[in-house]
Amino acid sequence: MDHEHDQNLNIRVHLRVRVSGSSQEHVRGQEERLRQSAAAAAAVAVNTLI
Repeated sequence: MDHEHDQNLNIRVHLRVRVSGSSQEHVRGQEERLRQSAAAAAAVAVNTLI
């Protein structure tokens, strides 16, 4: 039973990888936005500490 569950999980992960591979440009755009918002949050945190 556990083995069957592992197989289903592997299939799901494999599908997810294939989907993300086909929309890599979209993922890159998301990463860039995340980086910018993380930088902004860091700037706010630094300003709050000073």
